[in-house]
Amino acid sequence: MYILNFVRNTKNYVAEEVENAAVVIPRALIITVILSGTTAFAMLVAILFCAESGEDVLSSRMSFPFISIFLQMTGSKPGTTALVRFKLVHRLF
Repeated sequence: MYILNFVRNTKNYVAEEVENAAVVIPRALIITVILSGTTAFAMLVAILFCAESGEDVLSSRMSFPFISIFLQMTGSKPGTTALVRFKLVHRLF
């Protein structure tokens, strides 16, 4: 919890140090949203092209559909486990 609070406060401290913050900070936020959205869309397209069958993903017994997509992409359980661990660690930080 402390880490999340630290990250939130860090943005405020950085904004205090920037010259012309009223213009620069909103511009940086908008650019960040645009770049993140573009990257997320490219990742979505890549994952959907790698998924062999949407019906298999939806009828899978796994709790989360992305796990079955990763299993179709890699074809191995260790590879799927590595990708899921990376996703979970990335999500935490």
